[in-house]
Amino acid sequence: MTKYRILMADGNLQFQTAVRDCLAAQEQVAQFETVTDGQAAIDALRAGHYDALITELIMPRVDGFELLERLGNGLVENPPAVMVVSAMRHEDMVRQACAMGAKYFMVKPVDPETLVKRMLDMLENTYLGRSQSAWRQRSRKPWTKRLLRCSS
Repeated sequence: MTKYRILMADGNLQFQTAVRDCLAAQEQVAQFETVTDGQAAIDALRAGHYDALITELIMPRVDGFELLERLGNGLVENPPAVMVVSAMRHEDMVRQACAMGAKYFMVKPVDPETLVKRMLDMLENTYLGRSQSAWRQRSRKPWTKRLLRCSS
């Protein structure tokens, strides 16, 4: 069984704790680290390898869009699968995040158990090597329903 390493970049400490509590029950998760801003996420990504990054778009120092851009420009050799979890729900922002490499976009408020389930689904699909097109076709949900599987 694959054990995943996850980094979460979100300034909401209560949300971080709720996600951490849900992940603690998951035997597939080997490591879960949190940071409160985008620059700290960049530093953590440079210092270690992560399988998944859960990020907010609105953060101090470096926002989620810049973080996605840097990942797309080769910040790390093997970038993590990215899930954006944000209160920003404007369709253009959702499309931009997906175009920049996010695999999922979830609109806050998010049930931490749902987030963990989607994140594990994202990772299992990434590591099982399923084709991206088959993955997207399986159960695409419109962004207006709080979850979007991005086409990137």
